[in-house]
Amino acid sequence: MDSTRSLWNDAPAVRLLLPLIAGIMGAVSLLHFVFQPLVFNPHFRFIVAYLLLSLALLCGVLLFLNQLKSVVTGYRLRFITGTVVQLQMFIIGWLLVFVHTSVFDRSHLIHFRSEECMYMARITEPPVRKEKTTMAVAELLLKQGEEKQVVSGLVMLQMRTDSNSAKVKYGSEVLFHGLPELLGGPKNPYQFDYGQYQRFHNIYFRVFLKEEAWRIVAQKQGNSLLTAIYDLRDFFLSLIEQHVKTKDELAVASAIMLGYRDYMNADIVQAYASSGALHVLSVSGLHVGILFLALQFLLQWMDKYRQLKWLKVLLVLAVMFFYAVLTGLSPSVLRAVVMFTFFVIAKVLNRDNNMYNVLGVSCLLLLFWNPYLITEIGFKLSYLAVLGIVVLYPILQPILTFKNKILKGAWSITCLSIAAQIATFPISLYYFHQFPNLFLISNLIIIPASDFVLYLGMLICITFKIPFVFKIVGWLFNFLLVWINKFVYFIDSLPFALIEEIQVTQTEMYLIYVIIALALLYYFSPKGKYGVWLLAVFMVYASVRTLRLLQNENQTQIVCYSVPKHTALSFIQNTTAYTAIDSSLQMHESSMLFHIKHHWWALGIKHSMSIRHSDIRQLELPIGQLYVFHGKRILLIDKPVKLQEAIAFKLKLDAIILSGNQRQRMAVLHHLFDTKQYIFDTSNKNWRVKKWKAECDAMHLPYFDVAQYAYVEHLKL
Repeated sequence: MDSTRSLWNDAPAVRLLLPLIAGIMGAVSLLHFVFQPLVFNPHFRFIVAYLLLSLALLCGVLLFLNQLKSVVTGYRLRFITGTVVQLQMFIIGWLLVFVHTSVFDRSHLIHFRSEECMYMARITEPPVRKEKTTMAVAELLLKQGEEKQVVSGLVMLQMRTDSNSAKVKYGSEVLFHGLPELLGGPKNPYQFDYGQYQRFHNIYFRVFLKEEAWRIVAQKQGNSLLTAIYDLRDFFLSLIEQHVKTKDELAVASAIMLGYRDYMNADIVQAYASSGALHVLSVSGLHVGILFLALQFLLQWMDKYRQLKWLKVLLVLAVMFFYAVLTGLSPSVLRAVVMFTFFVIAKVLNRDNNMYNVLGVSCLLLLFWNPYLITEIGFKLSYLAVLGIVVLYPILQPILTFKNKILKGAWSITCLSIAAQIATFPISLYYFHQFPNLFLISNLIIIPASDFVLYLGMLICITFKIPFVFKIVGWLFNFLLVWINKFVYFIDSLPFALIEEIQVTQTEMYLIYVIIALALLYYFSPKGKYGVWLLAVFMVYASVRTLRLLQNENQTQIVCYSVPKHTALSFIQNTTAYTAIDSSLQMHESSMLFHIKHHWWALGIKHSMSIRHSDIRQLELPIGQLYVFHGKRILLIDKPVKLQEAIAFKLKLDAIILSGNQRQRMAVLHHLFDTKQYIFDTSNKNWRVKKWKAECDAMHLPYFDVAQYAYVEHLKL
């Protein structure tokens, strides 16, 4: 029998999972990309009833097919039965998304008139504390306006980091006065959509709290078990802090041990990303696997007693689920814990484990619990990495054989790294635009070292009552962390460690995955049709990419980016960006990356340079700079303009950009210049832009506010 068909038949969970994912993705796309959730709010009950009725009708069809007495007829209709089941899973995917979207709750804040008043809220997660700002997710309870109203919905509270905000914990109830602000979309093309990301977590509002505008009214009002677990996490963190004093080492230690990322900074994240070891800083299946092996070793004596086998199962599962909660319930940890749960139970029941089936069941359970997990990059990377290991490791591992245990272990880690990298590199290129060239070398060192870090961290938590042992273990723990970071920074410093600014579109990413899948299909079942399909898809991919590159070579744009408190103007010609960007922004790499560079990468920009060093026509005036770009006359005014005497004629322009928060009068500008567009960039204060808008409205002058969205003009040559 065809091995691929046999694999398909042996993994029924995968056959159920695929239509469920299709249904979830269809509903998420419709609710959040094609329309907004509130569009469906008046019809929510009808939609849910319609989906339930469709599900019931399909159940009726299944019952009818099962009642057929003829085995032959039932066998002939097996494809209809399979199709009905998959349609049911597709509909269930839609239902899950609608049910898990909080704005359909009638008490949700989004249905009330937004106003500045008193609100009562309960903190639902441990706050994230940074140097200047503390952020906490809170569930709204009451709205105290003219009358008290019960409201629901999650809101992001942002407050200054000080002694008061340090008291805010999971379960704290906070009374605050403020105006919940609806999270908006990105302000620049291809910018990360933070608002959308939070809406996938059912967070639609945020509030900036002033010091005098809030207070804690109660503590420990959350789930008592979660409260105890988070208190224990803080205790473990305090034990780590006794031995690890430097910021970088403390950031790595808390991330590896507890999934605590408050100490992380951009430099250390970039260093680990460049070395290809960023996954070590995210509590994942690797860490759960290490914990599982440690538990198996410690409890192996229980295998000798039949009556204790289920007790061992319960202890192992209890510790792993406890660890999952302790580390923040990340998608990768949840996936690993659910998978190991099936392994442990199957082993006790003497059942065979089909890895594809285990992956499918664990994914099904997690998506039933929260369908929006499908939008998490960590969730996708986790499952793709494991799938890559399951499929590719058996192919790679036999290529080389070693008798030496150290070489054998090194080769196993190498095969695991290559398999995971092949499975995840298309999606990593799409989201992160970079590829770590030295991931094999770094993983050979860092993965075993991180294992020892985790084991030593466990010993720290166990031996804190034995001072002598506690001190020795803590010294070793810190020593190992220091050398891991030194190694990572060394790899990061190498000029060839990382390929950056790679652009892969979503279509190209999917095509690469289809190519990988067809190549594997041809490997396992070398039929001519699979080879033809592989060649056809590869040609489609080459055509799509070539077309995009040709478009990039023939593009001309004028872009004024939306970057708070900064001026950021770009003239884009083919694959070069000529910029007029203030120096403070150019020196701030993270701001450039967040607001501007993703757009450049999407356009295939290979070079960027100051417009002063370009061939673009420019003229320095007492009030600013005049640029002439492909016939477009753009005047950037960053100095006050005063009308001193009458003029013979107006200077004709295509656009005037007001910058630098200078005092300007629109009547004076209109008297001096004949322009098609006034553009207010984000270096201006909000109150001044508001005043300019009022003047423009009174004089019927066209304007564009970059604070709302970047100004982008495509020029046709």
